[in-house]
Amino acid sequence: MLQVFHNANFPLMGRTKIVFFLISTTAFLASVGTILTRGFNYGIDFAGGTAVQLKFLQPPHVEQMRAALEKGGLGDISIQQIGDVADHEVLIRVEEQTVKAGGSKSEGGEISTEIIEVLRKGLGAGGGLSGQIDLNLVTEVDLKDWLTSHLPAPAQGTAGTDAGAMAHAVIGYRTAHGGLIADAGGLATIAGLPGEAAALLRQQGILGPFTVRSVEFVGPTAGKELLQNTLYAVLGSVVGILFYVWLRFHKWMWGLTSVIALVHDVVIAAGAVSLTGREFSLPVVAALLTILGYSINDTIVVFDRIRENLRLYRDRDFEEVVNASINQTLSRTILTSFTVFIAIMALYLYGGDKLDPLSFCLLVGVVFGTYSSVFVASALLVVAFRRLGAKYVKA
Repeated sequence: MLQVFHNANFPLMGRTKIVFFLISTTAFLASVGTILTRGFNYGIDFAGGTAVQLKFLQPPHVEQMRAALEKGGLGDISIQQIGDVADHEVLIRVEEQTVKAGGSKSEGGEISTEIIEVLRKGLGAGGGLSGQIDLNLVTEVDLKDWLTSHLPAPAQGTAGTDAGAMAHAVIGYRTAHGGLIADAGGLATIAGLPGEAAALLRQQGILGPFTVRSVEFVGPTAGKELLQNTLYAVLGSVVGILFYVWLRFHKWMWGLTSVIALVHDVVIAAGAVSLTGREFSLPVVAALLTILGYSINDTIVVFDRIRENLRLYRDRDFEEVVNASINQTLSRTILTSFTVFIAIMALYLYGGDKLDPLSFCLLVGVVFGTYSSVFVASALLVVAFRRLGAKYVKA
């Protein structure tokens, strides 16, 4: 079996544990202070609002877009480039509190339409003759209606070349080319699109600079309920783990120390997300729950070895037994954490902007989850034994 340390005997539970307690207390209080003062950069899942993802033909000019949207009077807007630079994709978020001139709040669909129209005008793509259609923005249904009204009946009379089939063929061609049509000449190559229809689209069609990849709307009530359910999920997990460890080791103190270590890990990971201003979204919630599961798994391994050694060496000092147990599991702890760390690091480096908050939160959580299993949960057991005696601690 691969071992990082052979016959490890580090004095981890002596006076050294005071240093680790100071580190943990400092990191925990700093995280709580950051969360209380800075708060979280809530994503649309929690804050409510509208998110529109756009893909551009050319590299997007974020400052030009920001200036155009500010002139449009849409309120607080955030613009973020996502994915690889070559993808030319932008995520635009408008918070839910955007209010129309009449005093009523705009609906998500209205806001997304306003964003698109403001950008088309601001980027010089809103002009054109009456009756023209933007082939990079039009939906299949709208294109079908447009073809029906602009093509003469004979052009739609042949089987398989009705307006619906032609619209489907054009949208399929656009999708196959990354969601954008860059050259109108390619319309002539679309199977199922008659030459007359292709010519009409080349004459009256506009190739806009961007297309809509997705539109997401979350109402304020749903956002608040989701945030409340997130708190319930985290608290429920902690309480469930507390009872599981209590039943497994037959002493409530073991459950309490493990839960204190879990809270320590989650708060520090959440504090790191708050400090760096990363978006707090559903993937981050998933990361926090994953940290809970990972941390308790490592703690259980250490606790199991402590319990086994307590039965084997009943006459030895409790602190000495705990220290020996930690040293015996140290190689396993480091190797397991290192392999998990490598996987998460790959996700952090290559997962893109969408997965950055999740992978960052997991990185912090895995590091502190490993640390807390040794220097928080186990150390607290030693402190409890010194303060309360064997009755409450020895399993």
